[in-house]
Amino acid sequence: MFEIEFFRPSLGKHFHKDGSYVYVVDSGRRLISHPDPGRVGDVVENNPAINDVVAGNSGATELTNSQNVQMLAGYAPVPGTGWGVVSQRPRESTLAPLNELVSQVLLNALPMTIFIVLIIIWSARLISKPLRRLAESAATIDRPETARDMENIRAWYFETAHLKKALLIGVMLMYGKLSKANTAAETDSLTGLSNRRAYDTAIKRWKNDETSVAVIAVDIDHFKRVNDTYGHDVGDVVLKGLALLMKACSRREDLVCRMGGEEFLILVPDVKLDAVSEMAERLRNTVERHVFEHVGHITISLGVAMGSSHVSDIDALVKLADKMLYLAKNNGRNRVEVAQHPLPT
Repeated sequence: MFEIEFFRPSLGKHFHKDGSYVYVVDSGRRLISHPDPGRVGDVVENNPAINDVVAGNSGATELTNSQNVQMLAGYAPVPGTGWGVVSQRPRESTLAPLNELVSQVLLNALPMTIFIVLIIIWSARLISKPLRRLAESAATIDRPETARDMENIRAWYFETAHLKKALLIGVMLMYGKLSKANTAAETDSLTGLSNRRAYDTAIKRWKNDETSVAVIAVDIDHFKRVNDTYGHDVGDVVLKGLALLMKACSRREDLVCRMGGEEFLILVPDVKLDAVSEMAERLRNTVERHVFEHVGHITISLGVAMGSSHVSDIDALVKLADKMLYLAKNNGRNRVEVAQHPLPT
């Protein structure tokens, strides 16, 4: 008992305002020292710290005290006495500094976290921007401007640069095939001249542009006789030869069409009547002097018509040119007849 009285003042100093305290038990689980004098002498049965310390062990555990407060306990035996010393502190008081530290760390880290997230978002947008623009261009690949739009996309890193290059190659190959297909669809397979489809396309464009157009109707004189005498193969050779002469006598912007059989049209935009009449006469003279393979010389008849300004009804102008063509045939063939009064618009 003398020893207990000697240590009691020292043990009492461990009683703190935060609820922590120290007590001593003997080998029979009896409290021989406790901050609450009223509990001295009590035997404690269901305390895991006491159970362990009276068995001679030291350690720490979490428990609920007699006041139903969650406590963290540390304990150790006193050698040679059979006693055990237990120190207990409320769990809340123990973890409060840690919780405060965690909160402070999170609070200090929040600005940097926000900054990093913003950097990630900005980087993701920067990286995805060329990909998004390439995807948008690929979705409108049928537009003529698509290749130009892709060229203007800044592919600033390796992967997008390769993707852009592959897409451009694919687009150009597709355009090339489409161009060949369109050209084939608008080209007469025998003569290489424009066909009716190309004629319709040009007329639509010129109507929209309000372009003035002159029409030269061309027909081979006595072409049936050529087919009957020399055969259709030779007739095809004559048609091809005439097509070359018509192209040679025309301008780049003129449209030379084979409308069927030995009938041809030359559409001449933005030209005066005198100039188109001279062009028709030059073509007639060139054909007359040319020597065609197997046949020799042939002649053509031509009819010329022109609108007073842009013509909304091109079919009427073509009919007038045909009328002049038949007049040329009736007047002896191998000649040019010109409608002297422009067709009203």
